Amino acid sequence: MEQERYSVLFSSQTGNTKILAQAIAQVLPAAGCDYFGDYQGRVPSSPVLFVGFWTDKGTADAATLELLKTVKNKKIFLFGTAGFGGSAAYFQKILLRVQENLDADNQVIGTFMCQGKMPLSVRLRYEKMKEQPNPAPNLDMLIAKTVQLALEKGIIKSKSIIVDATHTKSRYNQKTPRQVLQEQSKKLRRSIYEIDETMKEKFPDKNTEDSLEKELKYCKQLIDVVKGNEEICSYPKVQEKLNLLEESVTDDMEHLETSKDEDAKTGHKTADTSFFGYKTHIAMTEERIITAATITSGEKTDGKELPKK
Repeated sequence: MEQERYSVLFSSQTGNTKILAQAIAQVLPAAGCDYFGDYQGRVPSSPVLFVGFWTDKGTADAATLELLKTVKNKKIFLFGTAGFGGSAAYFQKILLRVQENLDADNQVIGTFMCQGKMPLSVRLRYEKMKEQPNPAPNLDMLIAKTVQLALEKGIIKSKSIIVDATHTKSRYNQKTPRQVLQEQSKKLRRSIYEIDETMKEKFPDKNTEDSLEKELKYCKQLIDVVKGNEEICSYPKVQEKLNLLEESVTDDMEHLETSKDEDAKTGHKTADTSFFGYKTHIAMTEERIITAATITSGEKTDGKELPKK
């Protein structure tokens, strides 16, 4: 069988991703390579692309995201490096975020991530912040430093302060474990039907009894069927929902049980709309520079809980 032609494109800030790219190129037939190097604004015609990235704010760097959004009808192998986080779960989250930038007509044929070398100055700064026992002073410090720099650079010119608050729902789970599994398996099936409706014929019969044990058995059977179809699994939207369902099935089921959140309170967005959780209160200038922030339980009045400075 003739080897498909390929290209290796990568973005490398510190050289780590480039090392991975070179390793990939060494094990692939050189005669089949159309291009090796940085993304230059044009997608090679190769049917197979090996795309490398470095991690920036929990996803791929901007240049790689730009590339991925322009790719059509390709087989793609994603590889990348991250300065922090050596766990497989952390890398998987990054890869899923990156894959969200691909059109559905692309096929992800593989992924790989590892921890790269973070610049020493950045690592020391992160580690020092993490060692602090109370994160609130760190937040205040960052805000104060940001405001100071904005004033020094002449970015802040207005005299007004805008106060607002946004709600955050508590992680308190009001659904039973069986309901959570039903919801996640339904989302997985829907994402697959959008690609191939004939998969309905291959899925196991749904559980109709009020039994967590039987719901777990159904979900495991569903997962096995989906994982047995490599083409379906290659779609990012399917892979994400499949991973979520797998985590729920394999996790300790106690994590799905209803739990108390003693700090959360019921708040109201409008007279008719309520939520159970917290409020983040923010003060900012007209230039949208945050000058203060704090978090309270949901029933507190907007803005009045901000630190008086």
